[in-house]
Amino acid sequence: MADLGQTQDQMLSMLKNTYLFNIFSSEELVDILMMCDHETRTAGYIVFEEGDIPDRFYIIITGKVTVYQSIPGKKNVILAELQGGDFFGEMSLLDSFPRSATSKVEEDSFLLSMTFDNFNELMNQEKNVGIKWLWTFCRILSSRLRDTNEKYKQLLVNVPLDDQDLK
Repeated sequence: MADLGQTQDQMLSMLKNTYLFNIFSSEELVDILMMCDHETRTAGYIVFEEGDIPDRFYIIITGKVTVYQSIPGKKNVILAELQGGDFFGEMSLLDSFPRSATSKVEEDSFLLSMTFDNFNELMNQEKNVGIKWLWTFCRILSSRLRDTNEKYKQLLVNVPLDDQDLK
């Protein structure tokens, strides 16, 4: 569990102003923060790679992280450019599959990370926090899926397909 020290007020203030955490009370946020590890990472650090076995997800307090997939023979395809207040690595929390992308720190970053075990413990101990968190996760994941659908639609506009390809 994390020792929050003198940065607790700064983290609470920052988290309270993000979409993922703005529905939580200060007391709930302290409970969440106590379940997190703190990680300071420099630009260029690979947080995790596509195919890795997951054990935690991440919340960016400060800095920037890029999430991308490698396509053989091509450049990396950037899926998301994230910054303070964003989170990543949550898909594996929900489905336990290996990482579907690589995440790289682009700018020196301060991250919170929560192990899946701690997340499950928090969900079991604080049911109200769990409901709020999962509801917000669902809303954000739905938004991300809509963005992906739009990108796919744009790809289809640029690549001629016959009706058979869409079945």
